[in-house]
Amino acid sequence: MAEFLMYLFLAALAIWAAAMIAWTIGALLTRLISFLVLYWMVSFTVAVVGGLLFGVVVPLRVLRGKGRAAFRQLTPADVAAGTAFRAKARGDARHYGWDQAWSTYFPYQAREDALGVRAECQELLSRAWAWVADVCSLRKGTAAGTRSSTMGDKVSAAANQTARSLPGIALAVLLVPPYVGFALGTWVSVLAWLLLMFVVGAVVVTGQQLALFAYRWSDVLLRRRDRAELLCTSCYTLSTLPSFRCSNPACTVVHRDLLPGPLGLRSRRCACGTTLPNTIRRAGAKLQPVCPVCNAEMPKGSGNRQTIPVPVIGSVGAGKTRLLAAATVQLEQRLGEVSGSVSGLTPDAATYLDVTRSLIRQHANTTKTAAVRPTGVPLLVTAQGKTVEVQLLDAAGENFSDWEQTAVLRYLDQARALVFVLDPLPFPTIARELRSRGLSQAVLTASGEQEEAYAAAVDRMRAENVRVKDRQLALVVTKADILLRLPAGERLGGHDSDSVRDWLVANEFDLIVQRCEKDFQKVTYFLVDSMNSTDLTARTSPVRVLEWVLRTCRSPLGSAIAPAPEPVATGTPEGTAA
Repeated sequence: MAEFLMYLFLAALAIWAAAMIAWTIGALLTRLISFLVLYWMVSFTVAVVGGLLFGVVVPLRVLRGKGRAAFRQLTPADVAAGTAFRAKARGDARHYGWDQAWSTYFPYQAREDALGVRAECQELLSRAWAWVADVCSLRKGTAAGTRSSTMGDKVSAAANQTARSLPGIALAVLLVPPYVGFALGTWVSVLAWLLLMFVVGAVVVTGQQLALFAYRWSDVLLRRRDRAELLCTSCYTLSTLPSFRCSNPACTVVHRDLLPGPLGLRSRRCACGTTLPNTIRRAGAKLQPVCPVCNAEMPKGSGNRQTIPVPVIGSVGAGKTRLLAAATVQLEQRLGEVSGSVSGLTPDAATYLDVTRSLIRQHANTTKTAAVRPTGVPLLVTAQGKTVEVQLLDAAGENFSDWEQTAVLRYLDQARALVFVLDPLPFPTIARELRSRGLSQAVLTASGEQEEAYAAAVDRMRAENVRVKDRQLALVVTKADILLRLPAGERLGGHDSDSVRDWLVANEFDLIVQRCEKDFQKVTYFLVDSMNSTDLTARTSPVRVLEWVLRTCRSPLGSAIAPAPEPVATGTPEGTAA
């Protein structure tokens, strides 16, 4: 019995000791866990705060170009290649693509910055996780051991592996919570920055688009109001959107579309770094305009003013060159009466004016126009604060021999008003009168069929779907100084349009009249003395042709230059003899 009680006491003591040990171990574990939880809370909180602060640094690293992740900086090359943004060039610029210039920050580079910040955040957190995994040996997994032959060996290998993993597990318990807090804080900070950028960007882009719309269309509408166009003197391209060379002499970039858009509002920055004004009106005042097709340099201000071509059609010797020369000199004289002027926009145009003034003043004969592709003569015509560019386009009569020759004269397709010069002297009845008066050797008359010269130009235009019916024609009967000395000229009832038309119909020119009136919306008839006319108010004055062109093209100078009133038709012509 005593032994039983002894064993019972010892068993109770053992149970009590085991309970005390278990309680002690439990208490220690509870205390350890409490410390661990406290550690997790403190480390997680500190890591979150650190992540928030670090998230502020990430965008700064990216924007300074110090980031590790791939980051795209948009360049003018990207813009020109069309990879900087999805928007496509509009209007005439769609034929050339985007300029080599820097895009606006919002929204294009801002979007790349946001992508760079996100990639940088992912890169940095991935590197931090890789360090944690390396320290804790979490990425290495369980090493493959040798195949055990007995259960004891397997248990022993498992115990050894567990023992080797305990330090890694302990480090993971210590490092993973702070990493999670740091990652969370970093992402919260970065996402807050991205959200702020999105909100600010949306506001800026909205305001930007409204300003772009207003600024762009104000420029377009003001130039449309002024009928501003560029007409290339070389290739005859007519465009409302001139190109401009960069103002940096060392830069060769030609900017095709200097309108507000993705490359800037009031200005843009060329690939060379030069700041250029946006809008055609501002650019035209400072930059060198060039033809958008052939890149030929145009006169300063081209594209910012109305440009009126004055194309003349006629056979060899019809008097086209003399008509333009006399009309130009008289236009200069007429503008002088209203404080206006005519000046050459190019050195060649200035030389043309000097030679023409001298030729008309001396009553010298006109040199025959060379049978080459003509170059436009741009003249700046001003009066009463209004400005227009007039381009004289004088092609030799040989250019009107057939369709193929007139096909190169593309300025005919662009003109709203055309001038057909008709020499009446070669026609049989008048030619006989010319010979009977002994004047046939004293004057050069047109050669070839003049109707064919007209047809070569107009039929070709109609065949190529040029809307000739929407244009107007001036039919100019030249060499009035000779015609009015002949009996045929004495039968003219007057020198106004109706009288000249009636005379043409009555003197075997009726087929030409019918043909012209069938082709064109309206035909106005002129009788012109380009040799001896000095009276600007005379009905035979050549300047009346240029005045008609200006009025027909709705030029502001049409009202600034008061035309001479049309006379009442009488039976006696004015100024019959030279």
